[in-house]
Amino acid sequence: THAARTGTSVLINEFNAMPPGLQIALNDIAHNGERVPVPARNEMIDPPPGFRIFCTLNPKGDNDFLYQARNRIDGALMERFFWIQVGYAGKDEERQVVLRAFQEMHPDMDEDAFGHIADMMVSVAERVRESAQAGTASSIPEMISTRVLRNWAVYWTQYEKRGGVHAALQRALTYGLRPEVAKAIHGIVAAEFGMPSPYALI
Repeated sequence: THAARTGTSVLINEFNAMPPGLQIALNDIAHNGERVPVPARNEMIDPPPGFRIFCTLNPKGDNDFLYQARNRIDGALMERFFWIQVGYAGKDEERQVVLRAFQEMHPDMDEDAFGHIADMMVSVAERVRESAQAGTASSIPEMISTRVLRNWAVYWTQYEKRGGVHAALQRALTYGLRPEVAKAIHGIVAAEFGMPSPYALI
C-alpha cells in the first residue's frame, strides 16, 4: 500500500513460494492504473504513475527438481505480467566473481595462476548446468550456481593443502547431495583438473 500511495515500486521475491490464495489477491491490482482496495480500512487507493509490482521467481519446468515448496501461478495472474527470463552470468563475469573471492582470501595472489583455476571452475559449472538442462536419464539433477562458485573459491583457500579442489566443493555443495549425484559432479571436476575424485570408488 505504501508503494501504491507514493507511486513507487514494490518487489515480491520468490513469488511462487507464496500460497496461491495470496497470489490471486494481486489479480485485481496487477494492471496499470487499477485501484488498490484496502478492505480493512474501507479505502481505495488510486496509485499515481510509477506504481509497479515486480516479482521474482525460480521457475518450475526443466529445473524444478532444484526448487521445493513452489506453487503454480494462476493463469489469469500470469497474463498480467511482462515476463523476463534471466540466466546465469556470462563466463567472464563468473570468472571475476571467483577471482574476487580468491583475492579476498589471498590479497597477494598470483592472478595468472588463480585465473587458470577460475577458468576451470567456471568450466565445471557450465558442464554441470549443461547436463542438468539436457533433461536425459543420465543428466545431473543439480546446478552449480554463481553463489556456489564463489563459496567453492572461498573454501578452496581453506582446504588447499587438503585436496582443495574436491574438499572445497564438498563444503560448498556436494556434501548435501545424494552420493551418486556428488560422484557425477566430482567426476567432471576430476576430468577438468586432473585430480582424482574422492568418489572414484563409490
